[in-house]
Amino acid sequence: MTHPVERPILAGRFQVLARLDRGSVAEVYLADDLVLGRPVVVKTLLPMVEPGSPMHDRFHHEARMLAEIEHPHVIGLVCDAVDQDNLRFFVMEHAAHGSLRFLESPEAERDPLQIGTWSLQVCSALDTIHRLGIIHRDVKPGNVLIHADGSARLADFGISHDPRVQLTQAGDSLYSPLFSAPEQAADPREATARSDLYSLGATLFWALTRRSPLALLAGETRGESLEAVPAPLRDAVAHSTAFRPENRFVDALEMHASLEIGLADMRRAEA
Repeated sequence: MTHPVERPILAGRFQVLARLDRGSVAEVYLADDLVLGRPVVVKTLLPMVEPGSPMHDRFHHEARMLAEIEHPHVIGLVCDAVDQDNLRFFVMEHAAHGSLRFLESPEAERDPLQIGTWSLQVCSALDTIHRLGIIHRDVKPGNVLIHADGSARLADFGISHDPRVQLTQAGDSLYSPLFSAPEQAADPREATARSDLYSLGATLFWALTRRSPLALLAGETRGESLEAVPAPLRDAVAHSTAFRPENRFVDALEMHASLEIGLADMRRAEA
């Protein structure tokens, strides 16, 4: 849902059209790139966030991470962080079809092959960022965006952990309870690459079944919940969402392989 706003032109190039979302420290806007004639997304830091504060530093580091990560399934950076008239912002590519949250609608069609393909693409993105040492810490339906070409993009690195950069602990208490691994919910600082895999598995489970991922944590109902997942993708969901991190996939490559096998089985069944 968009909200009409005043239409300033930022950096002499990006004309704001509407507000897409507002969080505790930032707002996200749809804008028009007047140079290239295409829609983009502008993320702005709220004026209340003081320069030099933890959230200010994280905001600028998010832009730097997006500039560094080159992957077809990570949302792309168009313009690095800019300070203009006390407004701090950066610009990202626009995902024309929104996020996986469109599946919340009872009318939305759930195509297991398509959902599995999007999960495979996000898993590939996680493999790349994990190799850089980055833990996303907020993989969920709202942060999986669908590009105009129909492929998935992993977005929102606002609370990601990057061990290569010394940032304060602000933001470490933030997480999405429904999709976070148990160890991350207990202490966000304990999140690891396997925690991201749990979140991807929980997202896949939700997208396929419309059931709350919390059902996967209840031992007495976990088996029944997994039965609702199409058989070819059941291993990927079950293995990635094991309660203990050591019982999950070793890394994103292993989860990627499980998803590939499942998708191949689905394609053969449809042939």
